[in-house]
Amino acid sequence: GRSGGVDRRAGRGSAFGVNRVPMEPGFGAHLRAAAAIVVPTALANALEYLPVCFAVAIVGHQSTTQQSAERIACELDALTLARAFFNIVAGAPGFGVITALRTLCP
Repeated sequence: GRSGGVDRRAGRGSAFGVNRVPMEPGFGAHLRAAAAIVVPTALANALEYLPVCFAVAIVGHQSTTQQSAERIACELDALTLARAFFNIVAGAPGFGVITALRTLCP
């Protein structure tokens, strides 16, 4: 017979004589796992643009006499054009590679 409710004939079983199937994690566990990857990635991407904002603010807040206003406007145009060029040539492909590696190599 049976001793302690364990099915000895099959060589396996639980204390209650029923084979238990492990429960799959619920939606909350999947959401926490996704958030553990998404939140740091989104935060890092957002903080990447913080130095750009500071640089534009510093150039834009230089002294503004009539003669230097045109020079500051020219410097501000050059700075924003350079940042746009950098984002297109290096920033976007770099973010793509980093994001792909974060999902492949957590």
